Amino acid sequence: TVAKGDKAAVKVKVYNLASNYYVNYSVTGPFEATVGGYLNGTKPNSMGPGSLVKTIYMNTTDWVNNYNATSGKYKFSVIVKEDNTDNTVTSAAGYFTLEDISLTVDLPASVKLGSKFLIKGTTNIAETNSKYDNGTTNYVKVRINNSAGNKVYPSGSDLWQSMTVQADGSFQTPASIKIDLTQGTGSYKVTFFAETDTGINKTKVVYLVVEEPDIEWNLDKTTFVRGEEIYLKGTSSLAEGTTIRIQCDELGSLIKELGSSTTEVKTSAGGDWTTNKLHIASDAAKKSYTLHATIIDENGAATSYKATVTIRVAKAVLNATLEKTTLTRGEEVVLSGTTSLDYVYLYTDKNNVFENINKIPNENDQFPASADDYKISVSDNKF
Repeated sequence: TVAKGDKAAVKVKVYNLASNYYVNYSVTGPFEATVGGYLNGTKPNSMGPGSLVKTIYMNTTDWVNNYNATSGKYKFSVIVKEDNTDNTVTSAAGYFTLEDISLTVDLPASVKLGSKFLIKGTTNIAETNSKYDNGTTNYVKVRINNSAGNKVYPSGSDLWQSMTVQADGSFQTPASIKIDLTQGTGSYKVTFFAETDTGINKTKVVYLVVEEPDIEWNLDKTTFVRGEEIYLKGTSSLAEGTTIRIQCDELGSLIKELGSSTTEVKTSAGGDWTTNKLHIASDAAKKSYTLHATIIDENGAATSYKATVTIRVAKAVLNATLEKTTLTRGEEVVLSGTTSLDYVYLYTDKNNVFENINKIPNENDQFPASADDYKISVSDNKF
């Protein structure tokens, strides 16, 4: 098959020609002409003895523009004749189909603002810059207009984004497309344009629904104790590198490592976002805190797209049990329990009660642990 405006190509092989034989070809079909001539351009060049091998390239633009060629089946005939009598010695024929330009496009029915997607498809026009590419260079072009009619892709002053046609007829945008967060939602017009030669083209229009971006918190839990580690994190539909601003009026007093009411993170390739490991401040008030995660647009401005989560700083839960409460000197004893903490320190109210166990420095007020205090690690809330 050949798309209108491309070159039709037929390879002809003729063997065992006598010296007085010559070769003609002709094309017939649904157009107002018979195209043909000598195989090698002139009669002497198209004569034997021997064999002739030739690929004939035919300009279908000329057929369409000058002979009203329409879609359909065309017959390519090769005739071997005798020089003096013009009698036909032998002949053969093959067929090809001339078609209107076709476009099949593949793009999502809907996308989110700030996310990335590809546009691709297939066509019957010849490979870009191939020997079958006649006249203007074969490209499939695309343009996206938002719901207000303004062009949003490609960016800049170019009216179209050209897509190279591969040998198998496939094409796609050279890179992923992102509809900026500064744009609005709604139905976007996507226009495709394929042209094989001047005046021989195909336009196709489809519509793309553009929706609000997704953003959610994804904390491991929402209740914490003083000193506990925490990652402020979540998920989104956003492209990699999008800024998320985390805000809380008391963020600086809630989180040990942060000194202000805001901090910012970037999204990963999968749209996830997270801070480094942080810790609840040792003096954070035991109460609830509301945190906001806001999407920041390409100009650095806060958008209306945000997610909210409430966390609570609570008193640490600690339950401990001695294996036995009556002991003799030198006897071993096991202390076990549960807690929401990462580790616990063990003290007694007097010195030299247990080996390596120090006397508690203060039974009423907060105090820092020292390096030689007995420390027990917690695993799965048990020790």
